Amino acid sequence: IEIATGHGVEAIYFALTENGDHLRTRYVDIPLELAKLLMTSRKAEQVCVCECDPSAAYTPLPLSVKKGDKQFDSFDESLLKTRERLVAAVSISPEKNSFGAAVNAIVDNTLRLVAAGVDRRAICSAAAYEFPKDDRDAESLGESLALILGAYRVGVELAFSDGLTETSYKTERKLTSVLYASAPRTPVAASLTTDGSYVGFLPLEKSDDGLVDFDSLRRVCDRFCELKLKGKILSARAVTDEPSATVKKMENGFKVTFTENGKLAANTPCKGILFETSDRGLEGIIGQTEKSAADPDETAENANC
Repeated sequence: IEIATGHGVEAIYFALTENGDHLRTRYVDIPLELAKLLMTSRKAEQVCVCECDPSAAYTPLPLSVKKGDKQFDSFDESLLKTRERLVAAVSISPEKNSFGAAVNAIVDNTLRLVAAGVDRRAICSAAAYEFPKDDRDAESLGESLALILGAYRVGVELAFSDGLTETSYKTERKLTSVLYASAPRTPVAASLTTDGSYVGFLPLEKSDDGLVDFDSLRRVCDRFCELKLKGKILSARAVTDEPSATVKKMENGFKVTFTENGKLAANTPCKGILFETSDRGLEGIIGQTEKSAADPDETAENANC
């Protein structure tokens, strides 16, 4: 400034050069990484978010997970354990109803972690977004925005700790969501364990517009965690379609006889957590376990041995 003034040029100070990762002025302190992202961000375009179905179903895309030199396929409903963490991952590529699809996909993964014994408050979230390159269609851009807002809504409602978020522009719209947490010291079994135990169901409620009721989601997660800490849970699984379908996945040599009210609940599409307990006094009991009859062919084979 002194040199400029000496040559008759008016100069105004607005920043200093310095080492570090921030750009500091008299009024702001901006991380350089943020400044770089803003400089390379896409230009604003008009978007149109169409009315959508908040309860929209989603179709998961196949995922593979690499660990060391090996590659493991991750299938729907599976939880990966790596480095003492439990990981639930899902990838979706919705063409419409992106908000509802994102919400329901991430809620389902949340339920899977909680049913495995994870406290919802300990869940961390990471996400990778892909959007169509050079997309200028208002409705398509609206679907991309809805996808972001769906993931954001669940993260805010459950106060997830945010991990890495990546965005790239390729050929399609895609969200890969990863929820993870430290593996519990005493993990919950995913299959029925005891003859004569009881099966209960903690269902999620829906709001009037069909979206998951997040107050209900928090209550279900917290109640299940409370029951686990009290030693009331023998096994459990997340329900993402119908309780009866989840029961079949849990049977493992047992079968469940439903109560009259349980028969109705078991075949009603709903989200929630199905659990096995020895305490028949708990809320939500819908059935009781018993050992399955031996397979006739297997019995005959054993008799001939």
